[in-house]
Amino acid sequence: MYNILILDFGKYWGGVETYTYLLCRGLLSRGINVHVFCMPDSPLCRKLQLLGGVKIHESVLLNSGDLRPVAKLVECCIRNRIDVIHANWGKEYWVGVLSGKLAGSRVVVTRHVEEKLNPLTAVLIKKFVDKVIVPSKSIFKVLSSQNIDKEKIVVINHGVDTEQFSPDKITKEAFREKLNLPKGSYTVGILSNLVSFYGKGHRTLLMSLAEICKVRKDVYCIIMGGGRQLLPLRRFAERLGVADNVKFLGHVESPEYMLPGLDVFVLLSYEREGFGFVILEAMSSGVPVICSTIGGGKEIVSDGVDGYIISPDDYIALRDKILQLINSEDERMRFSRAARENAVARFSYLAMVEKTIKVYSEVLDKKCSI
Repeated sequence: MYNILILDFGKYWGGVETYTYLLCRGLLSRGINVHVFCMPDSPLCRKLQLLGGVKIHESVLLNSGDLRPVAKLVECCIRNRIDVIHANWGKEYWVGVLSGKLAGSRVVVTRHVEEKLNPLTAVLIKKFVDKVIVPSKSIFKVLSSQNIDKEKIVVINHGVDTEQFSPDKITKEAFREKLNLPKGSYTVGILSNLVSFYGKGHRTLLMSLAEICKVRKDVYCIIMGGGRQLLPLRRFAERLGVADNVKFLGHVESPEYMLPGLDVFVLLSYEREGFGFVILEAMSSGVPVICSTIGGGKEIVSDGVDGYIISPDDYIALRDKILQLINSEDERMRFSRAARENAVARFSYLAMVEKTIKVYSEVLDKKCSI
């Protein structure tokens, strides 16, 4: 039985935290002892407490130069005979490696974003990290371009709980009624933290809605998620004259009971995120997805089969694709079925967990052979 220590010092709930949560759940189901270092009272911390079985260690890590958690990490590793430290955020790589070296644990990191490592961190990865997990081929290419040994990098697609996110959780009619929307209207939704200005294409979506409302008034934009961009987005919708066709729901605790009610899901990342968990959740819920040419979403969505892939700033193309799906029930239903089939066939979170356990086994076998 392995003893695994996972680092996730994220402040909010996002794709990395979803990854950590599902990985913990899967590892526990395999009888593996799981410890997690996370921020005090973070959404991840609270969810893991509800999950049960995970040994939670609350600590603070502000940036890659913050070494305060090292002593606590080393003590935890030695006391619990930790086999592998698994870091997620870039700021965790340094404390993870240092703690691993001091405690004699192997170190695995997951690189979640499609961005180059800074030169010093790239050297750290090359010399002291045993394996790097990446969720997409695009991230593999980025790291390979920095001369990180390709044998050290393992592509493991993120996964989704297809039972939790399923089309039968809520009907379109019940969803519209829940939001007090007119019968027979259509919904286009987006779900993400509202933290960065451009973020996931919220402004592009609102601009496309303004164009759509010129030809039909029965399309509503459902914005799920909270953060500092909430008020600016409200004001932007007002300036565009579409405020009456936009619902801001704030943080959504159980998105599995919301996503199936959408007719179309949009996530147009400007940032080079590695995969986009919420894309998987929408597809597993049977919703066609329009995603960005930037980031890992283009490796999930099959363009013209279960969704569309467009430039994140092209609000005219977004208008056209949304209208195409709304105007054609046959295409929308066909895409919906294909999205669900794609998620079930290719992106099971249990497959992700099994492949990750294999990585742990490989680095520990290497340790024993030294």
